[in-house]
Amino acid sequence: NSYTKNDAENSDINARMNSFSHYSFGSVAEWMFKYALGIDTEKDGYREILIKPSISKEMEFMKGSYNSINGKIASNWKLDGNKLSLIVEIPVNATAYISIPTKSPKSIREGKKPIKSVRDVEVVSTDNDEVVVKVGSGVYNFSSKL
Repeated sequence: NSYTKNDAENSDINARMNSFSHYSFGSVAEWMFKYALGIDTEKDGYREILIKPSISKEMEFMKGSYNSINGKIASNWKLDGNKLSLIVEIPVNATAYISIPTKSPKSIREGKKPIKSVRDVEVVSTDNDEVVVKVGSGVYNFSSKL
């Protein structure tokens, strides 16, 4: 059984017999969360969260959240020229690995402080294109130069 707008007048076809929650709709939403916002998980239950948004100069900003079993996970990024602002919310009883794209690791700030001086932010790795930090629950406001 299937339903289209053209069939709306046909009394034999009933929209209640059809799903409008198709995989094709969900796959777009999954891509937006996993890649554009960068929200993913390393382990079941969103206890270990990965935040790695696909920052692109073709888009100025992206903002969204996911209500996991532990609470809200949010990713909000904005580009202003070569300056990136990344605001992340991590729920209670979870940790997150956040990838911050930059060619200038010393430019990264959490709030107004350099990340190396913020007690709740641990630098895990640094390479030529990104810095990965580990954080616990809370709201973090990162900024950096791309």
